[in-house]
Amino acid sequence: MSYAKNTIIPVFILLIACSLCLDGEPKTTTTSINSTSTTNTIASTQTTSSSSSSTTQSTSSTRITIPWVLCYDIVDERLRDECFKDEGIKNIDPAYCREITSSQWRDECLWNVAVLSGDESLCYGIHTSENIYGCFNDLAMEKNNISICSNIDLDEMREECMKNIAVKRLNESICQKLQYERKQDECYSAVALEKNEPDLCKHIHNYIISKNCYETTTLNKNKTVECIIVEDEQWRWYCLIQVAKNTKKQIACDLINSTEWNSICIKELAVHLKNAALCNQAVDLDWRDSCFYELSVLNQSNRYCNNITDPVIRKTCNDEFKIN
Repeated sequence: MSYAKNTIIPVFILLIACSLCLDGEPKTTTTSINSTSTTNTIASTQTTSSSSSSTTQSTSSTRITIPWVLCYDIVDERLRDECFKDEGIKNIDPAYCREITSSQWRDECLWNVAVLSGDESLCYGIHTSENIYGCFNDLAMEKNNISICSNIDLDEMREECMKNIAVKRLNESICQKLQYERKQDECYSAVALEKNEPDLCKHIHNYIISKNCYETTTLNKNKTVECIIVEDEQWRWYCLIQVAKNTKKQIACDLINSTEWNSICIKELAVHLKNAALCNQAVDLDWRDSCFYELSVLNQSNRYCNNITDPVIRKTCNDEFKIN
């Protein structure tokens, strides 16, 4: 009875070790059973006088990490790589990633483990430059640490990383540090959109990016005070027009001291509210005519055509909707 009691655990381990060898030679990894441990285990089964404590120690030395064994037993290379990738990410262990034969999947595995573990050195083990840059970018974002961007040796990609940090922090001052004008523009635009501050758009050099920035940041404004601070005059008026339409109140138009822009504001509000009476308040005749014409188009009727002062536009309006 004493002999069986002392050897039951080692014999169980021996059975596991043997079962793993049925399909061929055991794999050599940092977590597989080594020959020394196996020999010690067999020896322990033959020594009837060993204590229970030494048996426990022998068991500990032959512990098996099952995922390694399972991945190695997969014949299909793609599925085996996928197994190692999934286990590497799940266990946040780069050792799994290094067993992957596909450079693309190995890069993906190391990239994910680097971000999850916060270990910058893992990015250098990645195969392609593009993935290395992406790894450092994601680490910088995860840690909110702009200094990590300096590990990227390609200027444009390094500034892309810095731009992303600027947006994450909502800090437009970082945009000023960028050397590429295009990156500066993208940076200011992105921060302006995140903060919903149209005045930041003034720093943008490219007209199209600037225009999109102003239009997007002013689209949902409903407070005139948010527009008054806009430095660029025309975009300030444009902002007030959006406020007038969003609040359905003419008071925003009254803050525009340009006759033309005030008339544009009234025209936009009149069409938005389908209120022809407002058109008459537009001082600029061209925009007043435009107001009546747009309402005619909107209603598919010549009802407002005769209010148009320009004879050519009035005739065009009546001819277009004369059936009505």
